[in-house]
Amino acid sequence: MKIFNFYKCFSLGKNKNNEKTSNKDIDNESSNKVSNSAFSEEELERNLYFKVFENLDKNLLNQNSIELYGEGTNITVNGRSRYGHVKIKLSLSTKSNSEIIWNISREEEIPTVYRESVIKAAQRFIDFFDYERKDLKKLNFEIIGGSNHPINSDFLAFEAATLNAIYNSFDKNLHQPNLALVVNKKLS
Repeated sequence: MKIFNFYKCFSLGKNKNNEKTSNKDIDNESSNKVSNSAFSEEELERNLYFKVFENLDKNLLNQNSIELYGEGTNITVNGRSRYGHVKIKLSLSTKSNSEIIWNISREEEIPTVYRESVIKAAQRFIDFFDYERKDLKKLNFEIIGGSNHPINSDFLAFEAATLNAIYNSFDKNLHQPNLALVVNKKLS
């Protein structure tokens, strides 16, 4: 949607020098204002994730030694079924950069097709961690397990399960995984 400068429209298409202003000029000016003032999609997404992580315990986040384990699920069985299950470990890195580490031995746990969703949520948390910690320490975000359903798993379920695992690692009351519905065996 384009926003027009209504003042120019009401001044009968004249500019400051009392010259005629074409519709093309008005259109160009208004589109420049919209593109210059709007956040990029990346910035909007980053801000949304930062709001999601705002409730995490900042004292725990800023400790000198961090080793947190979390398990997250996103399992719904009514309406459109969804299934995602992720286990993580968060620890301070000894390296100069943060890393996302896949420590899963079997493809059946989290198939490659859903890893992008897990990585997206993990990277946003690393961005938040770097923003909150001013001491330049880095984070290892390790994926240590999970499970999927051959029919009901999807990208959003794994992204939400990763966010829930982060919540669970900081406070078990923020997210309690529904382990009764977790797929424990390989389905044929």
